[in-house]
Amino acid sequence: MFDPNTMTLSELVNALKNVGILVTILVAGWKARALVQPIIDFLDDSKRLMQRATRHMDMMEESMSLLLNNHLSHLKHINFEPASYEEYQTSAASEIVAESPADDQEPQV
Repeated sequence: MFDPNTMTLSELVNALKNVGILVTILVAGWKARALVQPIIDFLDDSKRLMQRATRHMDMMEESMSLLLNNHLSHLKHINFEPASYEEYQTSAASEIVAESPADDQEPQV
């Protein structure tokens, strides 16, 4: 039992030393938590980012499935063929030429 009336000076110093060690451990643990907290926050943010990315990928897969199963089947049904790269460049160049003013006209501002 703890009896302060019968404590000697050496027991008092020993008790103060033990309390000092306990307080030092608590303060060091608290400061270590302050050093580790940014790492914990970073890992939490990474976890939330991965959850958002997973939700986004699920939505994109669902939308792509809708596109492939619904809209593209309609295009195949009407025998739609996408233009080749050369045809696209030719049509784009002809649109640019059609939009440009003639050489004898002054550009409108």
